[in-house]
Amino acid sequence: MHPPGPYNLHNLPLSPPAIYDGSTADAGTSTTKLYFSTNNTLDASDIYLGNRFVPAIAAGSSQNGSTNVTIPAGIAVGTYYIIAVADSDNTVAEKNETNNIYARSISITQ
Repeated sequence: MHPPGPYNLHNLPLSPPAIYDGSTADAGTSTTKLYFSTNNTLDASDIYLGNRFVPAIAAGSSQNGSTNVTIPAGIAVGTYYIIAVADSDNTVAEKNETNNIYARSISITQ
């Protein structure tokens, strides 16, 4: 098993949740929350890992960044998911509010 972190999410493609799909107006600041999950669907059993502050984004553009998180201790070998929820507090008005969740699989190995 890997040591319990922190793991740097810079190598995971977090660009999808940091893309602003608004109209012609710029987006203000927002927060992307990160969760550890046994599947690729966000639900109440997922473990909150932390968040990433996203600065204001110009309309039609994106913003990349990295966040260190600690994988919970005692996790068994297997495939898990990091789930990113962009604009998790719904502070940014967007054309499509249903595309703010992105899941990426990770492997915990010995």
